[in-house]
Amino acid sequence: MRALGAVGADHGSEGFDPLAGLDRIQVLVEQVLEELLVHGFVPRPRASSGGGSYDGCTAPGARAPAWCNTPPSRANAGLQHGALPLGKAIAAVGRPMRRRAHFASEPIPILRALSTGVAALRSSRLLSMLAVLLLACGAPTLAIENTVVLAPAIAARLLEAKPGQRIEVGAVPRNAGAQAPAVFKRIEVYAADARIVVMGDAGPVEVPRSTNLHYISVEGPRVALSLDPDTGAGEGLLIADDGINYSLAARSRDGGLELAIDRRADRTPAGIPLVYSSESRSDVREPSASQLLESSSSDSESTNAIDAVAGGTRQAVVAIDTDNEFMELKFGNSSTSATNYIAALFAQMNVIFERDLDLNLVQGTVILRPSSVTDPYPSTSNTDVDDQLDELGIWWRDNQSFVARAFVLLLSGKSQYAEESLGVAWLGSSGIYCSATGTGGSTNIYGHYSLNRVFLFNGATAASDTFVTPHELGHSLGASHTHCTSATTGNYPTSVDTIDRCWPSEATRGCYSGGISCPATQNINGVPNVTGTLMSYCQVQRTVACSAAKVFAPIQQTRLHERIAANFPGCITPTVGANQAPTLIAPSTIAATEDQTATINGVSFGDADAGSDTLTATFSVGEGTLDAAAGVGITVGGSANSRTIRGTLATLNAYLQGAGLSYQPLANAGGNRALSILIDDEGHNGSGGPRTASGNSSIAIAAVNDPPVLGVPPSIGTTEDTSVSFGGIGLTDIDSGTGNLTVTMAVAQGTLIAPPAAGIAISGSPGVSVLLTGTATTLTAYLATPNIGYMPVANFSGNLNLIVSASDGGNSGSGGARTDTETSTLQVAAVNDAPTLAAPTVIPISLGGSGPITGIVAGDIDVAGGSMTQTLSVPEGTLAASSQAGVTVTGSGTQNLVLTGTLSALNGFHAPTPRVTYAQAGSPSINVPLSIIVNDNGGTGSGGARTASAGSMLRTGTLFMNGFE
Repeated sequence: MRALGAVGADHGSEGFDPLAGLDRIQVLVEQVLEELLVHGFVPRPRASSGGGSYDGCTAPGARAPAWCNTPPSRANAGLQHGALPLGKAIAAVGRPMRRRAHFASEPIPILRALSTGVAALRSSRLLSMLAVLLLACGAPTLAIENTVVLAPAIAARLLEAKPGQRIEVGAVPRNAGAQAPAVFKRIEVYAADARIVVMGDAGPVEVPRSTNLHYISVEGPRVALSLDPDTGAGEGLLIADDGINYSLAARSRDGGLELAIDRRADRTPAGIPLVYSSESRSDVREPSASQLLESSSSDSESTNAIDAVAGGTRQAVVAIDTDNEFMELKFGNSSTSATNYIAALFAQMNVIFERDLDLNLVQGTVILRPSSVTDPYPSTSNTDVDDQLDELGIWWRDNQSFVARAFVLLLSGKSQYAEESLGVAWLGSSGIYCSATGTGGSTNIYGHYSLNRVFLFNGATAASDTFVTPHELGHSLGASHTHCTSATTGNYPTSVDTIDRCWPSEATRGCYSGGISCPATQNINGVPNVTGTLMSYCQVQRTVACSAAKVFAPIQQTRLHERIAANFPGCITPTVGANQAPTLIAPSTIAATEDQTATINGVSFGDADAGSDTLTATFSVGEGTLDAAAGVGITVGGSANSRTIRGTLATLNAYLQGAGLSYQPLANAGGNRALSILIDDEGHNGSGGPRTASGNSSIAIAAVNDPPVLGVPPSIGTTEDTSVSFGGIGLTDIDSGTGNLTVTMAVAQGTLIAPPAAGIAISGSPGVSVLLTGTATTLTAYLATPNIGYMPVANFSGNLNLIVSASDGGNSGSGGARTDTETSTLQVAAVNDAPTLAAPTVIPISLGGSGPITGIVAGDIDVAGGSMTQTLSVPEGTLAASSQAGVTVTGSGTQNLVLTGTLSALNGFHAPTPRVTYAQAGSPSINVPLSIIVNDNGGTGSGGARTASAGSMLRTGTLFMNGFE
């Protein structure tokens, strides 16, 4: 409502406005009544199931709203009048009163009667009587600004108009205090093959469509209107220029047609604010990757905005389903009332969709389910809407696959409270709408499904449900919430650069999560004073200045045009009769290189009704030359700066895909050059004359980025188990300037060590890969000197590649990052490692006899297959063995036995069958020392021969008896 002065104030020459006074009276009465109710001072009486007068709290069969008996902290959130809440006023002077039941029989009926009376007075003939009285009492002028009466001739033209015909209707309301001229157009809200069926005991019974006539404004205030052709009565919606949406009422008056603002669309007839419960939860469901794959398409994510064309050239068929509660609680199971309501709802939604998206929503199959036959949706008002959405998708997937539609919408009466509406929808972020019907399995029902739990309060019209239903269908079309959507690209989800910052509670989806703020007002597509838009939650702020207007944000209009175009003309179909505008997809940027010819690619055209007729495409640049090669079926004209190409749709697209058009920039030119594109269908088909679409691309002329150049030594030498520091690496980059470069050095094994240095960032050191970041100057100085160290792994020898790579990170010029990779050889010279030798401490030998020498084991990590020598010596007695098993024996039968063979042969000579024996001397000692020496004879690598020694004691004086020594 408008801000009003004190009732009875002297308005001077401005005139006296009785409606303004009534507005103020009603606002004050509603505030007092609402405060008493929401703060729990008075319990609200429940409505009877048999109907009767509405008590402002519940609808028949619905549960009492929580805010009917809610603490002040919840209730205050619902007030938008701007007055100090009663609870706060009481708290300022003392403790709040306790709830008193007797208020229900004293002030409440008085206040309710006064509120209802004022509301009725505003729209009744009593207003005329009041006007006469006011004029008689000296009021200088009379202004009745919320009601207009269209002349009988205009009313007749409206009722006689054919679909698509336009009628100038003179002034209509544009807000609660002013009018403006408008042009109405009659529209159809049914598809050509639409069917409405009522489910009965014997199955579905087809019933007639609504006979009402439907109109939307195409010029002037944004208005939708539905009229009974026999009585002239009807309802409508005004998207006002004061940022408020109003419910309109129509009736026949003296042969003309009276249009009046009935109420704010977000209020009940008693002025109670409506609750949109999606304000407290996310009302969008996003598909999984596998579900998206089911309905994927190749529509581009990087196209420019296409021009919005005159409305109504495309249509989307929406199938409608209902539940028992919708039919019983809202319409008393009347199919006529239900069909009239749904038709009015579609007319009002098309005010938004036709003007913003060049799209008409039309009903296809409509299923009405009266409460006499149980519907297939067992959910209740307590059921989560996500589960209810799944019920819808599963039933339609399994039972209605034959029904052609772009979307399916469930209108549900399962609202918990009469003044509450709730909705949910799948987000149609990609793919073809019509095929997104879900696949087998109870949980795999992602698709084109949405639902709206509608308002159930007495007197509810379609205008109130246009807050939620088009929002959910916006999700189905592919629009996410504005606090999840980039204001620049339209991509989602994002938490930065969002269209608005009205709702921070979807952070888990990757959306905005900071402080709340209301957007600055703007004019969007003819709708002034816009703060929040259709896909926003700006109404949650509960301030007069912030709301959600019935208009798509500009970037969402752009991206939805692309999505719709990708579904056209297969799933989204042409509106019969009108010449369909062509469509244009062009890349935002076309890459070009300095002094080189660039192909103009990525441009394509569409036209649903072009057939084999010719179209003309015009490409224009401010400088440089557009060259068009000859092509089959193509006529080339124009000039070097503005080239025209004429042909059929198929030949034009084939020509452009075949690189027929190119651009040559001026010599040494750089930067961006604008390319303008226009497609004209020449008006061969349908009515309305030639239609065009235009777009722009930017030709980005970039310098060539030169790669860095590395120089590395061919080899770097070290020895086994010894580190080496090296330098001698050169680095140049002629166009990096002061930008950073990165140098990566990597080896397959071992450790690279890069010591810290000023101006260089080092990571990965020590390790097998070291990353150095710095300017070309600092890196060149660092790499030229022996700073980098390398330590081979233990006992490694041989050659190893050192891979050195330099990247300029794309510091300048086009082409992105450029790299140079070079390889140097790390030569690790082998060093001969000493062998190892192990022998038992004691080797027992029987007294007076001989025995085997056991337990001798040698090792050598780098002997490979080379020959080794093992020498065994004793001071008395003799050692004996014979050459065998790859071992050559010398000195057998002496005190010094020499074995020669490979490491494995020598170890195999001692085990598992010992081949060396010791024979005692004539007068043996009890303990005879055995000395063992192994020599690797130089093995591999440098350093010469290496030896290892060990000793054992040959114990010859041991007697074995009964297990004791």
